Amino acid sequence: MVFRLNVGEEGQQHIRELIQHNQNKTFGCANAYMVFSNQKENLPEMKQPYTIEINIQDPSLKSAFTVEEEFYRFSADEQKAVITAGTYVGFVRGLETFSQTVQCNSTRGQLKCLLRNLPITVEDSP
Repeated sequence: MVFRLNVGEEGQQHIRELIQHNQNKTFGCANAYMVFSNQKENLPEMKQPYTIEINIQDPSLKSAFTVEEEFYRFSADEQKAVITAGTYVGFVRGLETFSQTVQCNSTRGQLKCLLRNLPITVEDSP
């Protein structure tokens, strides 16, 4: 999987560390490469790693004080996933939603990830 960050410099290292931690927790390793969707069997392997695009307007590590600051939008299809948030807190919420759509299994030594219920779009705030 490839994470593409569209964020400013502030907080970028912490965001990368959080992504690494999330990959290890969710996928069992950070090198998940093959992505299958909608529980279809016998899909051809993807030739490119699955891309997760991350867009955060204000990636500073401040707390959220309003509902608007926790808002995020998550969308995914068979080509890529996109997490868009105004703040770091919204990004964390969107990353957790993404992890809930993924199921990974190891088959013959290869980690394969399954994305469920695609295409999907979630807009959420507390």
